[in-house]
Amino acid sequence: MDYETLAPARRAMFFLCNDMFTNLSPDGLRLLDAAVRWASQAE
Repeated sequence: MDYETLAPARRAMFFLCNDMFTNLSPDGLRLLDAAVRWASQAE
């Protein structure tokens, strides 16, 4: 998307490398879960 296009829904970015997901702490997993829940909510 460029700067002139409006997103049709919420967006969240969670940067992980290929092997980082398996090394997430419990707090990291909760943060990922919260980001997914927030992004999937309808406005």
